[in-house]
Amino acid sequence: MSPSAATWIKRLFSKRSRTSFRVAAGKRRIVRSISSSLLAAIWSRAWETSSWFRDAKLETGDLTRAIAKAKLALDLYSPAPATRQLGDSLGLAIKPAEEADQLDLAFDGADSVDFSLRALKSKGGIHLFEKIAAQEADEYILLLPEGRLREKLDAEIQLCLEVAAPAVKSLLRFAKGLALKASVRKNESILGNKLVDLYAENWDKIEEVNQQLLAFNGVVASSLFAGEVTSVITVQNGQAVEIGKGENHD
Repeated sequence: MSPSAATWIKRLFSKRSRTSFRVAAGKRRIVRSISSSLLAAIWSRAWETSSWFRDAKLETGDLTRAIAKAKLALDLYSPAPATRQLGDSLGLAIKPAEEADQLDLAFDGADSVDFSLRALKSKGGIHLFEKIAAQEADEYILLLPEGRLREKLDAEIQLCLEVAAPAVKSLLRFAKGLALKASVRKNESILGNKLVDLYAENWDKIEEVNQQLLAFNGVVASSLFAGEVTSVITVQNGQAVEIGKGENHD
């Protein structure tokens, strides 16, 4: 039987208070911040197909409740008014996301992740802001449904580029020269840029291809997270587990 959400959350943070947050002087640094994406929406999206989610019958907002039940001394942030209101009802002071400075932990989801913890975060089209969150956090942790962590990145998941509109036409020609299939989404990014989806037969050379695309004039950001992810939390054999870089994936 999988641990309850509250038990897992408490274990997650107690683990870090003993290890990851130890400073040079030997004193323990208290976990003080956690990004908004741990709360409610990302939790629901990332775990809705997992056995833990089904067994525990968790619903949207239950992770916020689990944090309240665990009674952890955390500073919490969220961009969502509904999440902050839920926190108020549970006695949690959840601050607006824009008030956060450096974050100890940032949580997010992903569309595909390989054993090297490279991730494609393509479908949402907000990877520019997700990478900013990753850069501001000491640890960037992905919450994944069972089976999404694989040996190789899923070729059915596109590499998405945010591109300035005047550069799209020439970028499409460039992508064709790299043997990539390309399509432009109807919707635009938050900043009003175009979103271009690219597909390949496989993503074995995705970092090389990604570097060429990022160097192309007009490309703002890509959905490949090649080095930002520090660990993933997923479900294996019905149990929630955390896997860091270089750890066993069996």
